[in-house]
Amino acid sequence: MAVSQKDLCHDERRTVPGWSPTNTLWLALLLMMLPVQFALLRFGEAHGLTDRIGVVLTVLQCLLLGRIFRPALGRHPASSAIVV
Repeated sequence: MAVSQKDLCHDERRTVPGWSPTNTLWLALLLMMLPVQFALLRFGEAHGLTDRIGVVLTVLQCLLLGRIFRPALGRHPASSAIVV
């Protein structure tokens, strides 16, 4: 779903992509990684294998965070626009 907002300065409308089920899926994946990451970093040995896996999960979460807010591919935002 996309939202169409009127630009008050230029008197034209712009389309803002909305939240999609794909974004929800990526967010759920990120949230499921949090307890695993916490356990690995908190209870694992310092500078050991569990610590390294926890750091890799942290880097993946950083990359995933940008993916969550990206509009879904293959959808035209104007087709499901909401005029505000």
